Amino acid sequence: MQNGTSTQHRPPAPWRRAGLLIGCVLAGGLVGAVGRYAFDSSAGFLAVPGFVLLAWLFVANPTECLPTERRGPHPGHPPR
Repeated sequence: MQNGTSTQHRPPAPWRRAGLLIGCVLAGGLVGAVGRYAFDSSAGFLAVPGFVLLAWLFVANPTECLPTERRGPHPGHPPR
């Protein structure tokens, strides 16, 4: 049973988001470089947006895109 408090989603800190983005670009670049070396094709660099897409699917919170009225008030902001 809950005590009346609701748990709210807190977005990751900006440095964590930046780290994730940099990690995705580096991992995609590594896959692209291996593909370039192994197959002599630059198509492997399509892994960069692929890694970013996969990270977005696992980390993103689609409710952050909804208007405030549909997701409830944000902590620290006065109600409208």
